[in-house]
Amino acid sequence: MKTLILSTLLCLFISTELFPQWIQQNSGTTKRLLSCFFLDANIGWAAGDQGTILKTYDGGNNWFSQSIPSDYNIHSIVFTDSLSGFAVSYKFVGSDRYSQIIKTTNGGANWSVINQYQDFVLTSINFADSGNGIAVGSDGVILITTDKGNTWYFNGPLFAAWYTSTFSKSKNLFWIGGNTYGYLLRTTDLGSRWSYIAIPIETPINSIQFTDFFNGWACSESGIVIKSINSGLDWEVLNLTASVTLNDLYFCDKDKGWVIGSAGKIFYTPNSGSSWNNQSSYTNDFYCIHMYDSLTGWVVGSGGIILKTTNGGGGATNVEDQSLELNNFYLYQNYPNPFNPTTKISWQSPVSGWQTIKLYDLMGREIETISDGYFEAGTHSSLYIVNSSLPSGVYYYRLTVGSYSATKKMVYIK
Repeated sequence: MKTLILSTLLCLFISTELFPQWIQQNSGTTKRLLSCFFLDANIGWAAGDQGTILKTYDGGNNWFSQSIPSDYNIHSIVFTDSLSGFAVSYKFVGSDRYSQIIKTTNGGANWSVINQYQDFVLTSINFADSGNGIAVGSDGVILITTDKGNTWYFNGPLFAAWYTSTFSKSKNLFWIGGNTYGYLLRTTDLGSRWSYIAIPIETPINSIQFTDFFNGWACSESGIVIKSINSGLDWEVLNLTASVTLNDLYFCDKDKGWVIGSAGKIFYTPNSGSSWNNQSSYTNDFYCIHMYDSLTGWVVGSGGIILKTTNGGGGATNVEDQSLELNNFYLYQNYPNPFNPTTKISWQSPVSGWQTIKLYDLMGREIETISDGYFEAGTHSSLYIVNSSLPSGVYYYRLTVGSYSATKKMVYIK
């Protein structure tokens, strides 16, 4: 009898702790869901195409429609308390673009248009507290509010980028990411001044998050995750290189985090990004994740899908860690860039073999060999220490592995 009880308990433990448990909920819609937000473990909203807004009072067991008659797609939704909420939406009419900021003061039962715009698309909205918020979008548009979202004023464009993500821990610190050409934007005074923070990749950033003053992460259109441990002053590429678009991420603390993307990917790290597991066997595109704590969270995506976990997603569909997406070659942007006197060059190879990185000038003339040797399949890095005789300027570095080669540009400043 003891053996039977122990075996039963062991099976329950294994099924609960080791197998993935992202359970699909009944959303009642097939519309694409682009955003979700939860105040606590019970009350939350999901929003998406054609004015779709859903609300739950019981952690997602039941979802109720608060949709508005609209041909606008809601791209981002946020609440500052149980009654006050905001969303940004957009639509295309031919080549014309329109956007709205909408607001509710009764928990989503009714929504009103606060502002309507033409010629750009709003993609993300975020509040630091009940009074101070930011909305961003295409064409370098930045909108700021300091009066609980009643009025919004233009703070941009700084340059004609397509901003896709915002994050704030306080009204004195806002981050913006997007198609910003190897930089993130940061302000410490509600947009009076913006700083350009260099990052080691040039592909669009889709999501940014900091769990505290020091530790932050961002994920990109090209399937790369970057991390900072010094308040965003420096960033490093983590060893997850997904062959899909990564749309959102959520970290509960400096160790436990999730990154989601297209083709049903939900990646989990228990150790701040040192290793990753895939927790999903779904095929929907996922756009937003919200974790209430390290166990309870939700993911929304295409086809009206809503997933919920109450055990942190369980384990992995298979224990692949970071070899999961190690099926492509990839040459990363060097970091820092520009640099003096050293910079780190990283690359990924799905095969073992002789791997070479060489430096060239603008005329294509070979300058020197940075790395040359046999490497196992995986992700590798080489620290390049510049030759003191090398003049300032633009240079190219090229990775060659068998018949594969890739080239990136870097700038040396004396």
